[in-house]
Amino acid sequence: MSLVERILAAFGRTLVGKDRLASLTAAAGEAEDWRKRAESAALQVKLWRGKAEKHAAEAQAGRAQISRMAAEMTAWKEQLSAAADGLDGWKRDVSAIGRETAQKLAEAYSLDAQCSAAAGPFARRLWELIYPVDVQGREFVRIGRNNDGGYIMVDDFSERQVAYSFGIRDDVSWDKAMAERGIPVYMYDPTIAALPEEHPLFHFSARGVCGEGETDSDYATLKDFLEANGHSEHTDIVLKMDVEGAEWESLLAFPNELLPNISQMVFELHNLGLQGGPGRDGVYMLAVLEKLRKHHEPVHIHINNNSRVRYLGGYPVPDALEITYVRRADHSFAPCARTFPTAIDQPCTHAFAEVMLTNLGGSAAPYSPKDSHEH
Repeated sequence: MSLVERILAAFGRTLVGKDRLASLTAAAGEAEDWRKRAESAALQVKLWRGKAEKHAAEAQAGRAQISRMAAEMTAWKEQLSAAADGLDGWKRDVSAIGRETAQKLAEAYSLDAQCSAAAGPFARRLWELIYPVDVQGREFVRIGRNNDGGYIMVDDFSERQVAYSFGIRDDVSWDKAMAERGIPVYMYDPTIAALPEEHPLFHFSARGVCGEGETDSDYATLKDFLEANGHSEHTDIVLKMDVEGAEWESLLAFPNELLPNISQMVFELHNLGLQGGPGRDGVYMLAVLEKLRKHHEPVHIHINNNSRVRYLGGYPVPDALEITYVRRADHSFAPCARTFPTAIDQPCTHAFAEVMLTNLGGSAAPYSPKDSHEH
């Protein structure tokens, strides 16, 4: 073989080797691509396996929660069943209580009706004793503040009078109105240490009024107070008393011979509807009212609209009643032509409506001045 041929043969082998190298290089590149694809696929498989494991755990937790909820629902069903059984028992108990209550109410209504009927004579006599008359030739005025604390009185005042006021608390409007008329006022209340307002004609003592046999350092009878102030023989006394029920014993203990010395008196009478009746308290109340009628006439009444009104034997009987008396010897009288409350009355509270009194006589004829002289 010539030199040229050997050179050509060697060059040919070199070209063949290059082709193979290129082929191998291309194959190696493809292999690397597949390796990367395989690694990426393996990573995706790993990620999906993680998600699958997470979902499997969540599903397991969900199954456990559902199992717990199912157990709770079972327990709730048992509780509801027990509650239903208990409710049935309560229904039976309530039904029994309802029947018993209805029976007790019926008995109470029957008893109340019996008490009302039994108290009818008391209520009738009460209205005979407090039925007001008109005063001829005199006007009425309001003494004291608006609403609770003011009283309707006959306008017959002079500086020669003395006034006694029992029950003050935080209101001296009545007392001040009297003092401004030149009338000295002797004031008593054991529930306060001092007056809320002073006046030169005020004479205050932190003592209360009481009945016979009840006196002590804090309480005395009306007679005791008059004697202590030198007024036992004073013949023109004005009396105001609002002492939450103590008026009955206090007035019962007051001597009959001193009553004519009082020219005008105003009270808030208490417990008429609560305790009034044929019992002991009712007897005391009627005895006091009969005593007041010996020398005085009731000329004005006003029901405290902050108190209850009961109907006893068909007659309205309030727990609290404002009433004004004047001395019979000082005036002339006529049958009452007014209805109550009058134009100058005011409600004791704005929380409730006023209690109207019309046709007060009804079947109980007015207790006339002529009749009252006979007691």
